[in-house]
This record gives sequence, structure tokens and C-alpha cells, in this order.
Amino acid sequence: MNIQHYCRKNDVEIQRRIDRGIWRPSLDTGHIYSTETKHNLKENKTNCGYLTVGDKKEFHVSRVIWIAAHGIPEAGLEIDHINANKEDNRLQNLQLITPQENTARSSSALTFADAEEIRKLHKKGISKRKLADKYFVSPRTIGRIIAYKSYKTAPPHEILAIRAKEEIARIGTDAVEEIISTYALGASIRQISNRYKITETTVRTILRGEA
Repeated sequence: MNIQHYCRKNDVEIQRRIDRGIWRPSLDTGHIYSTETKHNLKENKTNCGYLTVGDKKEFHVSRVIWIAAHGIPEAGLEIDHINANKEDNRLQNLQLITPQENTARSSSALTFADAEEIRKLHKKGISKRKLADKYFVSPRTIGRIIAYKSYKTAPPHEILAIRAKEEIARIGTDAVEEIISTYALGASIRQISNRYKITETTVRTILRGEA
């Protein structure tokens, strides 16, 4: 198989520059040292928040770092930033995922509360590009949120999380400590839920230490 036929043309160029020692990517810092300029390459930010290097050609820093460590990715896979920070290109923050997985991660990166805050900030005059940079999503995602094409209502799990927060505030810290002790003594989550008149989700939230 001729890999040049099955991968991005830029990937081949990245591999060539690494092989020739022109670029020396740092897997620990996520920056790229140039043996020609004797400095780290200047990084530019795209409209979607990704960092690139190069003047005539743009090379995504994340791909340079990945290729330096693992070689050219298999066709059809995408490089994802694990912590959702597109400027953090350390190797430990990168992973290969499918386009479907990437779409799922992107759509779940924001909460409904985030979307509501985005709408408020946009009404105050904050641009889509600035909001995209702030929340590490694309301007297109921001546009869909503002137009109420996405995040129209809070999903069930967020509604439950909000309710759990309200119930924890209502019962107070003493009850939270009692619940933890009661569970340790063998009481079931359902028994605790009935005893304190709170949802089982709230009980689990408390037991996870998120109260």
C-alpha cells in the first residue's frame, strides 16, 4: 500500500520534515523546534481555535506532534484533544478517534447551562469568534446555539443534576454526612432516598463526593 495515496498530503510533508531533522517536535510541550531558524515555530490560531505552523502551507500542530510520536495516522481517523483545549498539543493530550466519536465529543462538550450563558454573552455584544475561542468550539457551533438550532432545552441528565444540587442545598451538610455514614453501615440507595425524600440521583451524587 502506498501511504501517500491514503493519507493527507500535508501529513506526508510533515513526516518528511521530521525525518530530515528540519522540525524537532517536543512531545512534552507540544511545540515544534526548527533547526533552520533555531527557534520554536511561530504558532497561529485558526477560526476554530486550532494552532497551526507554516506560512504558505498550514500544518496543524496536533498532527505534527502525533506524527512525530506514532507516524501518519490511519486514513479516516482524527486527532482529538482529550481535555478539549485545542491549544494543548502535548502528546499526552492527544488521541485518535473516528469522525463519529469526534462529533459526539464535540456535541457533548457544552452543557445546556453553557449554551444559555453563550446566548446571554452574545446579546451583550460578544462575537461568535470570541465565544468559540472561550468555549473551545467552532463558530458554527456557536451560531447554531444562538439560533436555537441546538441546545433548545436541557437534557434529562442535566435536569437531574440541577435537581440534585437543589436537594443537597435543601437538606444541608449535616444530612449529607448522615447519608454517607448510613450508606457505609449498609443502607441501600433506595432506602436513603425514601428516608430523606430526595432522588436516587441526589444520593449517588452525595456518595460520589460531589455534594
